[in-house]
Amino acid sequence: MTVANYQLKLNIDETITLGEDLVSNPPVLHTISGDTGSLDGNSAVPVTTPFSDQVQLSGGTVTLDLAALVRANLANSNFTGLKVQVWKIKAATGNTAVIIVKPAASNGYHFLGDADGQATLAADDQLMGQFNDSLPDVGGSAKDLTITSSDADAIFEIILAAG
Repeated sequence: MTVANYQLKLNIDETITLGEDLVSNPPVLHTISGDTGSLDGNSAVPVTTPFSDQVQLSGGTVTLDLAALVRANLANSNFTGLKVQVWKIKAATGNTAVIIVKPAASNGYHFLGDADGQATLAADDQLMGQFNDSLPDVGGSAKDLTITSSDADAIFEIILAAG
């Protein structure tokens, strides 16, 4: 059984300086919370198939086919007929240029938003998302991600779960 545990939360603590002699400076908490959970094959937003890898670009590009994700020591992952539900991408610390993650020109999978959706990540940048069964099914015309960089051998880590 596959279980995807995720936590998408941001808290910012701020102390307001009032400049008053007999009043303490109050703390203020800015937060978006409540986005923590577990997804599995039986949840309302199902997750049945995982994939994770550290990928090194070759000649400044790589295309990930979500219908044929190769894993070195495990069975390959095939997301055909499934939707990407949770994901995280992190650019390696040693990259010397940004990486650009976007739908492939042909058969592109749009998991970053609209048809032109792409993300640009500098070294050590990371991006994570969770969807409520709202992305398209992976299939013949929606299955490929392209990652490019002017750093010909840039590295990134990726983890995806689909159901």
